[in-house]
Amino acid sequence: MKRTINIFILSLCVFFWGSPAFCTQAATESSDPMEKWQQLSPDRKADLKEKYDTWKALPQNEKAAIREKFNRFKQLPPTEQKRIRNNFERFRKLPPGEKVQLKEKFQRWQHLPSEKKQVIRKRFERFEHMPPGKKEQMIQRYEQWRQLPPEKKKEVIRDLKPDLPQRGKRP
Repeated sequence: MKRTINIFILSLCVFFWGSPAFCTQAATESSDPMEKWQQLSPDRKADLKEKYDTWKALPQNEKAAIREKFNRFKQLPPTEQKRIRNNFERFRKLPPGEKVQLKEKFQRWQHLPSEKKQVIRKRFERFEHMPPGKKEQMIQRYEQWRQLPPEKKKEVIRDLKPDLPQRGKRP
């Protein structure tokens, strides 16, 4: 849960303070924070107050970690910052159910051993470098696989690896 809050807060920092629109707006408007606050809508004020309360409730070590991540973000090249912001925007626009699924997948990824992550990254890189036709074929096969009932998946795996002993069964 703490990690989710860290990511959430970091994302907010990146989105609000790292966005070109915010920086441009800050440069052209008055530097008086109270004047800026008065210009915000009541909903926006309530939203920012809630985020501020969340920030205040965090332990100092988590705040320091978030600040460090934010500083690392600011050191990234502009193209990488833009990519991260675009991904954040895409995430914000997702329906709540998809956000939950994505967060769960992220949590599973975080708990994978580094060797498994490396294997997955290599496979993804191979996929990314495939010709478009081959890539489309892989996507279609994956969609077909997803539609299979669990029993059929087990059967397919068993047929692909006939020489391997089945789980839980001794040869």
